[in-house]
Amino acid sequence: MKIEDCEVGMKLECLEENYPNGFHKGDVLTVKEIINKAVRFEKSRFTWNICSFKPANKFEVGDEVIWQNDKVKIWGIAPEQDFYDGDRFGIYYKDEDGKIKVDVVQKFKLSPIKKKDELEVGDKFRNDDWIIEILAKEYCEEYKGIQYFGKTEDGFVNVWTEDEVDEIIYD
Repeated sequence: MKIEDCEVGMKLECLEENYPNGFHKGDVLTVKEIINKAVRFEKSRFTWNICSFKPANKFEVGDEVIWQNDKVKIWGIAPEQDFYDGDRFGIYYKDEDGKIKVDVVQKFKLSPIKKKDELEVGDKFRNDDWIIEILAKEYCEEYKGIQYFGKTEDGFVNVWTEDEVDEIIYD
């Protein structure tokens, strides 16, 4: 992990056992401050080299995430890393018939749910009866928020505010 990838509030997992100051392999710590090429955690007054840590799971039990373009909910996290595939998460969702289904999936197959102001060029959203593909995104000083320049499926182009995003389409 590089220091450039780290940010205040990020959770990092300790990679070494019997680390000084009481940190042990597997401990998850929250970054309080970044100083030069080191980090200071909430539970420590010392700074630490980032090479002894990795990002902790970005998902937690109860989180809603995207899996195969559908919203699912995490019900569990595997206690050990799978040697071949990495961390695994237990998820549940409703199928087309409304029945609850469960599955265990790899972390890299899950994506966080985007917020209305986090959409990017190429993303799609629904507004009323239209499906809009985002062509550009800018912050508007007058509106004090994100505005999207987009095109509907029938070719109509317009500007929509983040408040006009009714539903984000994951495909």
